[in-house]
Amino acid sequence: MRLHDIVNTLQNDPFVIKPFRYRHSHVSSRAHFKGGITAFVKSDDTPTYSKELYVYTGGAAREAATYQFAQILGLGYLVPPTVLRMVKGKPHSLQLWSYWLSGFANTESKINYGSPAFRDLLFLDCIIANNDRHQGNFLVLPPNRVRAIDNAYTFPTDKAPHTPKYANPQYEKPLSRRHIRILTAHLCSPTWKAPLLKLLGPDAVQETENRMQNMLEDRVYR
Repeated sequence: MRLHDIVNTLQNDPFVIKPFRYRHSHVSSRAHFKGGITAFVKSDDTPTYSKELYVYTGGAAREAATYQFAQILGLGYLVPPTVLRMVKGKPHSLQLWSYWLSGFANTESKINYGSPAFRDLLFLDCIIANNDRHQGNFLVLPPNRVRAIDNAYTFPTDKAPHTPKYANPQYEKPLSRRHIRILTAHLCSPTWKAPLLKLLGPDAVQETENRMQNMLEDRVYR
C-alpha cells in the first residue's frame, strides 16, 4: 500500500480499538482497520513538559508534528506514518504499527550507531529536541534500518537543554555535508513551519528555528 493510502486510512477510515500488552507489562491501545492495518493509539494527555505550567500536555500533537516535520525534511522514512485524530471527542495520535524489534531487543553489537540511518535519527532528534530517545523508543531491523517511535517529548518550548539518552557515539561530532544542506535549504523556506504552527503554535516554530540556526552555525550535533 502506498504511503498516501496508509495516511488516508489512518486519518479517515473507521477502526476498532483493542487493548494490548506493550513492553511486557504496560497495557496500551491499538486501532484495527479493515485490510490489516493497525496503529498505536496515544491520547493527548501523554506528558510533554511545560516549564510555565509545570505540567505535561500535548503529546499526541507532537507525535503527529514529528512525522510531518520529518517528511518535509526528507527524513520521513525514520518515523512511521502518524496522524492526529479525534477519538471519543478527544485528540489522539494514531501511528502505524511496525512489527520490528525494539532497541531493547538488540545488543549493542547489533546496532550500528554510525550508520546513515542512525546519524539521520540523531540529526532529527537534535532539531526537534527529543530528550526521550532511549532504546525503548526506536525500532531496528539489524543492521541499519531504524524507525523512531514514541515522539511525544519533542518540540519543547521551555528552552530545555537537549541531551539524547542513548549512548550514540556520533553525538557532538561534525554534521555531514548532507545534513548541512538540509538545514541550509529549509531555514530559507517557510514550508516546514506550517505543521508546527498548526499543531503546536508559534513558540514551537521559533524554538525549532533557533535550534536549526545554532546547529548550522556550530556544524555539530548537540
